[in-house]
Amino acid sequence: MVKYRKSRARVYVQLAEVLPHLFRRLVVAMPDQVDGLARVTAEQFAVLSLLRDRGPLSMSELAIARKVALNTATSLVDRLVAAALVERSGHPGDRRIVKVDVTLKGRAFVERLRAARHDAVRRLLDDLSDDEVDRVLAAMPALGRLAGLPASATS
Repeated sequence: MVKYRKSRARVYVQLAEVLPHLFRRLVVAMPDQVDGLARVTAEQFAVLSLLRDRGPLSMSELAIARKVALNTATSLVDRLVAAALVERSGHPGDRRIVKVDVTLKGRAFVERLRAARHDAVRRLLDDLSDDEVDRVLAAMPALGRLAGLPASATS
């Protein structure tokens, strides 16, 4: 039990030292635009990805899924509509409900930006040995839980 607590304490210290540097490298490495298409923030890209993966959502569903206030979700969607990456539509049975869906341009954008981001991560991982990459892969379920992702996202 004492060894376990000591190893946890070591992890706390090491993560507190390493994560800010890793986050910085990731932020710098991650593209936020694709040639000929709009530039997006990380949160806008998350909204686009969510809509691309799950299909049309109401504004309320979108806000809940992204864990943001409804007015924040509305602002995000406003900017994505202006860039023609998503579109709003009314619900035929209830005019109070507004559905949001990704456009064809938005789908293409998500696919191209995902590919660019995967390539950026690959370039970062190229600096590691095969054994180090295997250890990163083994840590993914725990890192995914720390990030608040569902287990399916890291399996």
